[in-house]
Amino acid sequence: MKKIIIYSSLFVMSFSAFANTNEQYPIQVEAYVEMYNVSKAEAEKAMLLEANQEQIIDAITDEFKGRIAGIYKEHNPYKMVVRVKENGKKMTENRLFSIDGINEKMPIEIIYGAKEAAQIAKGQVNKAYNLVNCFFTEVQDSGYDEKTGEIIVRVTGEETPANMELVQTIQRKWNNPKIPLKVEFVNFTLNPLNYNYVLLTH
Repeated sequence: MKKIIIYSSLFVMSFSAFANTNEQYPIQVEAYVEMYNVSKAEAEKAMLLEANQEQIIDAITDEFKGRIAGIYKEHNPYKMVVRVKENGKKMTENRLFSIDGINEKMPIEIIYGAKEAAQIAKGQVNKAYNLVNCFFTEVQDSGYDEKTGEIIVRVTGEETPANMELVQTIQRKWNNPKIPLKVEFVNFTLNPLNYNYVLLTH
């Protein structure tokens, strides 16, 4: 049964209990510090910003209607990165966004020059899955990577010469320079349930 996933390295936590306060759960803060190699103060600030990010995402989405290619996070230092479709223009812009109700500002890096918007690319995920499934019997999942702009299809197997020849054939048939397709070989098999994964941002 088909499984669609959006890939993410975001550290997922529950922020609702302290969304508008400076109080953080010690265990979550410690885990964040260990995962991203930052100070306790940096971890608390990042988690507070993460808990209050929705109004920033709404503002960014409204500003770049139909042009956002991806939104993800970097954690050392913490910032939101926004990839934007822009023909013939490659540049980076840094901003600081104020957030209602807290004293911290969200650092934003806007990268212009993406070839395709995320909404369009995500609409091609099923097509990519079906294409790869024509050549490999153990396709595990597929999804859109907000950081790279790739559609990734994961297949149980190894990068043998025979498999890489199949990948080359898939790439020729895909032939979409605006939305790269990556076949990634893995050493596991997912439980065959009807998953509906949500691709979170990095």
